[in-house]
Amino acid sequence: TAPADAYLKDNGSFYEIVPEVEGNTLDLEKTKETIKKAVDNREKEISLEDASCYVEPAVRRDDSKLVQEAGQLNQMTTMEIVLGFASGQDKVDRPRLQGWIVKNEQDGTCSYDEAAVKQYVIDLSAKYNTEGKARTFVTTGGNTVNLTKGDYGWRLWQDKTTESLLAAMKAGQNTTVEVTWLYKGQTHEGNEINGTYVEISITEQRMWFYKNGSLLVDTPVVTGNPNTGHGTPAGGVWKLKDKRAPFTLTGYKEDGSIDYEEPVNYWMPFNGGVGIHDLTKRAAFGGDIYLTNGSHGCVNTPLEAVATIYNNIDINTPVVVY
Repeated sequence: TAPADAYLKDNGSFYEIVPEVEGNTLDLEKTKETIKKAVDNREKEISLEDASCYVEPAVRRDDSKLVQEAGQLNQMTTMEIVLGFASGQDKVDRPRLQGWIVKNEQDGTCSYDEAAVKQYVIDLSAKYNTEGKARTFVTTGGNTVNLTKGDYGWRLWQDKTTESLLAAMKAGQNTTVEVTWLYKGQTHEGNEINGTYVEISITEQRMWFYKNGSLLVDTPVVTGNPNTGHGTPAGGVWKLKDKRAPFTLTGYKEDGSIDYEEPVNYWMPFNGGVGIHDLTKRAAFGGDIYLTNGSHGCVNTPLEAVATIYNNIDINTPVVVY
């Protein structure tokens, strides 16, 4: 029977050391040397075991590196980490942790494959991100519209979440990790719009602003002129990007020179250079003005109405345009 080294075995719950097998395979050269020496010394008996003539295992159960590796692996794989999302949770269990372990062949130490952990978080993004997803929306008039454009919704902050997960893994204890969001919706259910939003109807040339379910603003507006290629982007939900008061709007020609500069009292962009702002030089709003004297894409709003919105709205509030 050949000798066998002690080794680590995963028993399904933890890593255990399987003891070595001594075996009874002779080291032929050492055995011949021992016998020859015994004959030369006129010895009548010899003990091959005492003379260490049997091939011995290279690694025994008390091997320091083996014991250290068993302890490290058990510390790295006996925890369960729960990642909490607004709409559910994901568990990092023992099999997943085992799949992330890499061994340094030079010193025998083990560590987590951080690139694999990052990929796991990236995969979670595909599962839980809702930024820009298609939504249905019930308008103020009671109609249901489909919204397929925009950037509103939840977006996981992959780097921060990966850092938090790795820190929890290295701590080696059962815990819950709250993921970090780069952007959030108001809720993680339905269309994720929950009581506070701006609603803009292109065909009605009207805008409404609701805060916590209460209607604060109902106003006519003038949107972009579609006949000059400046129609206000519609069919989606965008998050409010900024708030400025006052602000100067600047338009540029194709050659990079300034086309126009327009000072406004309130500026709230939600889609690139498209935003909500006052335009005091307008004498009228609503109707079909936008078809002949529309804006460059922005939502021109009466001063009092835009001031009310500005003073009651937060950045990242959803802006619905249809």
